[in-house]
This record gives sequence, structure tokens and C-alpha cells, in this order.
Amino acid sequence: MRHAFSAARCLGTLAALAAASCSSYSDYVADARADYRAGAYGASDEKLSELVDDEDSYQHFYLLERGVVRLAMADAKRSEKLFARAQERMDEIGPSTALDWMGAMFLDDTSLANAGADYEQVLVRAMLALANLMGDGRDAKAYANAILRKQLELREAFGTGGVEGQSNPKLNTKLVGFGSYLQGIMAEEEAMKRTEARAFFEEVRQHEPRYAGIEDDLARVTDGQYAPPGYGVVYVLTLTGLGPMRLEGEEPVSSTAFLLAQVVWQILRDRAVLPNLTAIKIPVLSFERSNPECVDVRVNGDSAGFTQTVTDVEEVAQAEFEAMKDWIIARAIMRRFFKIGVTEASKEIANQSGDPWVDIGISVLGMVWTGMEVTDTRSWSFLPARFQTKRLELPEGVHELELRAVHGGNASGAPQRVRVRVLAGQNTYVVALTPTISGGPPPLSSRPVDEPAVPILDSENPS
Repeated sequence: MRHAFSAARCLGTLAALAAASCSSYSDYVADARADYRAGAYGASDEKLSELVDDEDSYQHFYLLERGVVRLAMADAKRSEKLFARAQERMDEIGPSTALDWMGAMFLDDTSLANAGADYEQVLVRAMLALANLMGDGRDAKAYANAILRKQLELREAFGTGGVEGQSNPKLNTKLVGFGSYLQGIMAEEEAMKRTEARAFFEEVRQHEPRYAGIEDDLARVTDGQYAPPGYGVVYVLTLTGLGPMRLEGEEPVSSTAFLLAQVVWQILRDRAVLPNLTAIKIPVLSFERSNPECVDVRVNGDSAGFTQTVTDVEEVAQAEFEAMKDWIIARAIMRRFFKIGVTEASKEIANQSGDPWVDIGISVLGMVWTGMEVTDTRSWSFLPARFQTKRLELPEGVHELELRAVHGGNASGAPQRVRVRVLAGQNTYVVALTPTISGGPPPLSSRPVDEPAVPILDSENPS
């Protein structure tokens, strides 16, 4: 009886721990996300600030969300600090390896430190670069340079886990070219660095073949001129739409995923072949259906065209998910059958008591333990769906820009206005967040003319 009690107590404890983690990440940020979509940036920031104060495994995700909101509030300095704190935490957790992916069998993936998807770890550097450009711009080149470098590092770190016959799945992910684009436009500003700018734009063409403006960029730094005499360049950099979230979904178990689970299970546990499964619950990507396609740009009342996508975050996220899906499913299979194995072993111990009710009780607890698994839906839900750009050559002086979200081919969003100062022979950067078809906050400028339209309260907690 003592053995039966111990086995039942063990499973009961595990079930209780699983029950404690029932709420998903999307539940925690739902109210803040709704405020952000509605343009209530102060309310969204307040809710996220309260979440940041809770020291838990979600904190760096809350910091990422809040960094976007502070940028919407025209507080680029604090936004950069929040992104930097999030990046530091993500780097502390470190890249996941193939063997790391096979842990957390007692509970679920929410019990693991999660540095974020690769594209999130990469694009926090893009947000740092943009926030820094709205300040002194001293670190923008370093941040931009780190974007592609970080992605290559994450690819290399994953490896194959020693699984014979398996290649590194992350070699099938899509490389991000936005960092190369930022380096290219910053290098082009300096006449002595046009060759360097061309090399960066060549990287953009390689990694972002769908960016329609790359041939003009390459032609300009090869045979053209930076801008006419007396003119400067304004780069409108828009964060368009809302990027994907992770939600719980069910995926069929492919033969590749099941074979992978069997091989790794035998390597780690020296167990027999696993029973078969037809479907398993895993985190899947959910895409915003009503994102704006691009942004209409007007200068001093005249049409200047539409922004073009350099990096499509949805495309990058989808490519990463497809590349890693078999590994995600294999991991879930192993966790499911580890729990079944523990339950059956506990029943064997309990059977020594000869009490059938103990056997039934352990079976029920085992089902509860397995059924209480929570899918790890931690994700950076305020990340934009697309990083877009529009290059403008304007005469020196002050100009008014008006941006409007485009949906269904028509400019339908509320105007987002900013006045910018243009200096001959120099770049001016404008960063605009346009998360919904209704528009977004007033854009930020690296050479502002007016005070920020959204007041910043210096008394706020700087965390």
C-alpha cells in the first residue's frame, strides 16, 4: 500500500503542477493587445508594465511587446532600453539545440526557458536599430549588422542532435535581409562607402528577392547619384500590420516526425518503439486577416507612392515553422509517451497492493496529467507583419509627410502626419507604426520639427 500511495502521490503532484500552468500567453496579453489595436497606447503600456513586474518566464516577451508600444508613444529612447533588456534575456537563455528540444517531458514546453522563435530573436535587433535611429543613431549600424549574423548563429547552434540521417532543419529557414538593407542605406549616405553599400544591397537581393526596389537601389549606388544637388533623402520605414501569434492547434503526425521521435527516444531513453499516433497538439501560427498591405505616402499634399516590403515577417515565420514542424511534433510525441510510461510503471508498483481502486485512481491521474498539458504559445504578438520602406528625394527644408494604411488597394486609414527637416546630402529617417487598417500613431523622425504628438510622462517607472 505504501508503494501505491507513493506512486499516486507522485502523479497527483505532477497533475497539480500541470494544472497551475493552464493559462496561455495569449490570454495574458489579450487586453493589452486589444488596447494597442484600438490606439489606446497608454492603457496598453500600463497593462504590460504590470506584467513586466512579474518575474517569470514570460518577462522578455512582455518587454518586447512594451518596446513596440513605447515606440508608438514616440518614446524611442525607452523603447530601445526595453528591447535591449529583452534581447539580453533572450541571449542569456541561449539558442536551443536539437537535444534541448527533447526536454520538459514531466510537464510541457511552458516549463522550459523559451528565448523565442528564431525570427523573434533576430528581429529584436531590427527594432533596436529603428529605435536607435530615432535617437542619436550611434548604434544603429551595429544593431543592423547583428540581424543576419544572429540568424546564422541560431542555424549553426541547432545542429542535428546526433540523429543519424537527419540534416539541420534550420538550413531551410528564410534569411532576413532587412539588416543588410539598413546597412546599405546608411553606407550610401557617405560617398566613400558606395561600394560597401552595393555589397549590402546585393545581400538584400539574395535574401529578399521579392523586394521590388532592389534593382533601383543597386543601379543608384553603381552608376547613379545619391540625390540631386541641394536635395536630401528621406527613408520612410514602416512597421506594417500585426505579425503572427502562436496558438494551440492540432497537426497530423507525419511519418518523418514519428520516425524522428522513435530514433531520439531510443538514443535518450533506450526504450522500445513508440505506439502510433495520428495527430498531436502543438503551437501553430495564427495570422492577422485584416492587416494593411502597405502604406500610402504623400509629401506636402502630393502623392509619392506606396511603401514596399523588404522583409515579410509572416513569410519568415511560416518558413521557420514548416522547417521545424517535424521536430515540434516529434517532441510532443516523446512527451506524451514518457507520461504514459510513467503512469504504467506506477500502476505496476501499485498492483502489489492488490487494490483495483488504486489502479483505477492512478490511471485517472495519468490521464489528467497528460490532458492538462498546455501548448507553449509564447510569442511576440506586437511584432509587425512587414518591414517596409519608401525612399524620397526632397529639397533641403521642412516637409510634411502624410501616411495612410492601404487595404484592398485603397488608402483607407486615418492620416498619420509628421513634419521632417531635410538636409542636403544627408539621410532623414521616419519610422511609422501602422498596425491596423485604421492607421496608427504619428510617425517618428530622426530630424523632428515638432514635439511628439503623444505626451511622455517622465514620472513613469523606467523599467
